[in-house]
Amino acid sequence: PKERWGLKEIEEQYGAYKANILPMLDDLGMRREISPVESKYDQLLLLGASITGVEFRVKYVLDLWEKGGIRFNKISLLGGKRAMNESEEEALNELDWQDQKRPKTELEMMEFVWGNKELPQGLQDIEVHLIDAPMKPNPRDSSKPFRPTTKDTFIEWQKENPNPGSCLIISSNPFVGRQHLAAKEFVPNAETVGQPTDPGDFVAVHMREIASWVHEVLGGKNKTA
Repeated sequence: PKERWGLKEIEEQYGAYKANILPMLDDLGMRREISPVESKYDQLLLLGASITGVEFRVKYVLDLWEKGGIRFNKISLLGGKRAMNESEEEALNELDWQDQKRPKTELEMMEFVWGNKELPQGLQDIEVHLIDAPMKPNPRDSSKPFRPTTKDTFIEWQKENPNPGSCLIISSNPFVGRQHLAAKEFVPNAETVGQPTDPGDFVAVHMREIASWVHEVLGGKNKTA
C-alpha cells in the first residue's frame, strides 16, 4: 500500500463520493479534535509523523500547555529510523543548516522540530526522552526494509517504561482512533488526543487510515485468539 504522503494521485477516485464519505468520517470521529479529559498526566508521548505532521503535533502540545493548562512530568518522542521522504527533504532544503545537524531520520527530524520551538516556562524544564525504533527486515527484498510502525515505537518505548502510569498520547486526526488502539496494548492507562483533520487532507488519506484501523482490529483479535 502507498504511504500517506503518496496518495495524491488516487484522490480523484473518491471525488464523486466525497459528499457521502465525509459524514461517515465524522461519525467515526476522524475529522474533529479529540481533547484531553484530565489536566495532569505522568507522561506525554508524541507520536511520529511526516515533518508537517510533527510540526502540527508539537504546536498542539504547546497549545495544551499554554492555553489548556495540561501538565505532565515526562516527555517521550516516539520515532524511528525511516529516512526522510522527498517532500520532507524539500522542506529541509529551505532551511539554513550552517550551525545545525541536518536530520536524516524521522526521530532526528522530531528532535529537530522540538528543539527549535520556543518552549514556555515549565515545559522547557521537562526532560525529553528519544525512542528510536529500528527499520524492519523485508523478506522479499533485503535492500528495502520496512519502516517501523506506531506499534513498533511503543515496543521500544515499553522497554524503558515498564510502569508508565497515566499517559497522554499526541496524535492528530484522522489517525487518533487507530493509534489509540495500538497504544492500548502497551499503555492500559492511555488517552490519545489530537487536532482536527487539516481541511486540505485527501479523502484517500482517511480511507487508507480506515483500512489500517481495520487491520489493527483484526490483528488484535488474531493475536488473542
